Amino acid sequence: MITQIAEAITNHYNNASELNSALTGGLWFMQASDDSDTPYGVFFFGGSTVDEIMGTANNKIEQVELQFNLFSNEDDGGYKVANLARLVSEAFDWQEVDVNDYTTIKMQRVNTQPIIFVDDFWQVTIIFELHILKE
Repeated sequence: MITQIAEAITNHYNNASELNSALTGGLWFMQASDDSDTPYGVFFFGGSTVDEIMGTANNKIEQVELQFNLFSNEDDGGYKVANLARLVSEAFDWQEVDVNDYTTIKMQRVNTQPIIFVDDFWQVTIIFELHILKE
């Protein structure tokens, strides 16, 4: 399931032209490349919980937490990462994310952390919940 979700997020990002153009260093799963340009993003599988529903053992909704971390070293007071946070929200919040072998119930932004400046990078974290049902 984790691999299918990572592929779905990557494919969705690749089709989100405005976000894809803005993240010139790319969107990476778990860890960015050492030579990534900025701005770039990294997303993480933050775990999942199961909500079983009536029927067979496959009748369960997986509630998956996904975390997106965005980074920029622009000397702009955090404006670039704030704009990137907006673009990530527009690309993923309440959008259909196609996960192989699953039906997407919802993809919802649940939290945006404050913009911070650490180690010469502006950073922001956005957390989503992806609810999927095994087909």
